[in-house]
Formats: sequence, structure tokens, C-alpha cells
Amino acid sequence: MEIGELKKQIEIRPFNEKDLIQITKIETKVFNEESFHPYIFLEYNKPKNTFYVAEIKNQVVGYVIITTRFPKKAKIISIAIHPNHQSKGIGSKLIKKAINQTKKQGTKKITLEVKKTNKKAIKFYKKHGFQKTKTKKQYYSDGEDALYMTKKTQPHKTNLKN
Repeated sequence: MEIGELKKQIEIRPFNEKDLIQITKIETKVFNEESFHPYIFLEYNKPKNTFYVAEIKNQVVGYVIITTRFPKKAKIISIAIHPNHQSKGIGSKLIKKAINQTKKQGTKKITLEVKKTNKKAIKFYKKHGFQKTKTKKQYYSDGEDALYMTKKTQPHKTNLKN
């Protein structure tokens, strides 16, 4: 299946509890021993959070969670795409929808942490307007450093002349 055809079949929708088993499988495949316990996903399924899944033909292939920390600041908790569906635009579609939703909620800035060695993820976040702001030493359980990245989401001001 071509990527253009695949993109037409992707449905982005809010997470619901029936997605938990499929989300947990994706989480384990992508993050291995650092994966979240299924209970964590249920904890993030709250109105203040943005939790979307990507679905193709009733099969969940990815998810994104953004939580609002302060009135105008949000944080990407996790984003994962099943390895069989990576590099097909699904992550981009998910993150764009989630960021637009947080903007509607008044968020002006979104942050995240990513392993310093995860070049593929860093490239993905840069593509979506995130910038490296600092390094957090030994942030992960394996002792690896994290890059702290931010994205400002406030709309650009334009001068409208009559």
C-alpha cells in the first residue's frame, strides 16, 4: 500500500479504554523495558489531557498523550507508532492533531524529553517545530541523558492592512 493511500485510511480519534490492549502492545514493542504500565494510560485518560490514537481499519497503530501542566503549558508524555507503521506519516498526523487541540485549550508552550541518542525522534520533533533547550543529565532509568525540547504554540501576529 502506498503512503498516500495509507494516509487516507488513518483515523485519528480520542483514546478510549477498549484501546488499552492494543496501546500496551505498541508501548512494549517501542519502549521495551521502559514501557508504561497499562494503568498509566488510564490515568492520562482525563479531560485536561489530549490522548489520541491512530487507527487503520479498526487496528490501533499509534498514540500520543499531551498533558496540560499549567494553564498555558503542556507536555508530551509519550508518542509511539507500531514499528510496522513507522515512517509513514502517522506520527506527524497524530502530533499535529494533538498540538492543535492543546492550542484550542490555550496552551502557549509544549515541552518534552527525549533520549539524547534517539536521533530519529529528535529529527521528528525538530520537523514539528520543537527546539532543544537544555540537557537533563542521567534523566532515564538506564542513566542516559535527555534532551529537553520546547515548542511555542501561540499564533503568529500578522499585520492586516485595509
